Amino acid sequence: MQRSFCFRKYSKEISDVNKAALSDYVAHRKIIIDLLSTGIRKIDNEKFSKEEFIHNLIFPMKCSSDDIDYESHNLWLIDERLAYSSYVASDVSLNTKKMMIDLIYCYWIIRLLFLTSRMMEQNLIL
Repeated sequence: MQRSFCFRKYSKEISDVNKAALSDYVAHRKIIIDLLSTGIRKIDNEKFSKEEFIHNLIFPMKCSSDDIDYESHNLWLIDERLAYSSYVASDVSLNTKKMMIDLIYCYWIIRLLFLTSRMMEQNLIL
C-alpha cells in the first residue's frame, strides 16, 4: 500500500516532457529489438540475413566511436555497459592501446554472457 502511494506521488511529479522522452526511448529500443529479431530469423529460402545487417544494427562496420554519434549504435543489445565505453571500434586495424583495452573488455563481457546463458540452460541460475 505504501509503495503504491509513493509510486503515484512520484509519477505525478514527472513532467509530460520527461514522459514523452521515456516513451520515445522505449519505442526506439522496441524497434531495434524487432529489427534484430527479424535479422536472426531464417528467410523464406531457409537462409539467414547477412552478418552485415546485424553487425551494422549493433555498431556500424569500419567505424569507431570517434566517427559516429552516440545515438548511431546499439551496443546496449550486447550489454548496457558497452554503450558507455570510452572508445569502441569495429573492423578497423588495431593500432592503439586504448582500442585493445576496450576489445579485451568486450571479449570478457561476451564470454560472461555466454557462460551465463549456459548456466541458465542447465538451471544452475535463475
